[in-house]
Amino acid sequence: AQNTLISGKQDAIADGTAGQFLQTDGAGTYTFQTVDKSTVSLSNVDDVQQMPLSYLDTDNTLTADSDTKVPSQKAIKAYVDNATSTLGDGDFKADGTVAMTGNLGSWGTITY
Repeated sequence: AQNTLISGKQDAIADGTAGQFLQTDGAGTYTFQTVDKSTVSLSNVDDVQQMPLSYLDTDNTLTADSDTKVPSQKAIKAYVDNATSTLGDGDFKADGTVAMTGNLGSWGTITY
């Protein structure tokens, strides 16, 4: 005998196990499926869990100007350090402004 929740409505569905989801075929049949890449339509995705090392750009000048490489944290830090090294020293003030001195590039030398 079927265990019916409400007459004419969906039959009771037995529990699945951990790591499963309920899937329907659209015709009233429900089954529990284990979650994996094929059951969630990702079978074309490879199993690489991290970015391949070949995608990493360690050039600290960022001259490659690449749309396909990702700069490393060290490369970004070195680039920013080099790009801002001529800006002079700065100290945060209580009001949130920064007092800077030194050569500010094309704007000339400014002291506040």
